[in-house]
Amino acid sequence: MEEVALKQWLAPWPKISAQLSNLLVGLKRRQITGSYETSRKTTELVRAILGTVRWTHARQLMDNIRLLGRVLIKAIPQELAIGNVIRRVLFIIREEYLNAMKTLSSQTLSQPSLGTILTPGTEADYTTPIKELKQSIMEGVSELVDEIENLHVSIAEQAMEYIHAKYAPSPSVAVVANGGLIAESGIQNIALAAKKFCIDVLNPVNDYVPPEFVTIFITNTGAYQPSYIYRLLTEYYSPQDYQLA
Repeated sequence: MEEVALKQWLAPWPKISAQLSNLLVGLKRRQITGSYETSRKTTELVRAILGTVRWTHARQLMDNIRLLGRVLIKAIPQELAIGNVIRRVLFIIREEYLNAMKTLSSQTLSQPSLGTILTPGTEADYTTPIKELKQSIMEGVSELVDEIENLHVSIAEQAMEYIHAKYAPSPSVAVVANGGLIAESGIQNIALAAKKFCIDVLNPVNDYVPPEFVTIFITNTGAYQPSYIYRLLTEYYSPQDYQLA
């Protein structure tokens, strides 16, 4: 059972184990809900794990972070933000590892070049131990924590420039790669009416709204048309991590 395996991995660190148990209980009992709270709690746990738990190389760390993601997602499958946070963390680990390998390969000829580490159509094995990797990953995840904590401020600052809404439900549950979105039940009918009668709508259980009914997405990093969402995904997630299994 994956939850048992995860708890066994974290058993030598009682504070981290307790933090995991509290999060799982909160998710299962629906005491922690919504994209913001689940994202914040997940990143806080990941940051605590990175700062406390010992790991040998990036591959080992990524395997365990994937395990963590699967366990948390199982606790509340409908909350899609958890999986996305885990994928962002995996992206950070990959990026920092490859950057570190570039630095190492430029410093000594005894290290393999990046071309031999990662050639077209292949993936790095992420098993080379790198002394400074933990710190750089920690910094990246801390930036992610700050981003999540401040995203409402960033979005609110931009909202008045783009939105003159007559109807403003809660935010989207998820945005999909084609520029559509998943939102609270009923939003698709509202979007249809808005398009027909030229009414501005702030898009936030759930409906799928096709991209042709979405004018713009306002995020903490800027405003984007639906056609740009697919490109945006490549800037935050690795295709290798779309499936966490």
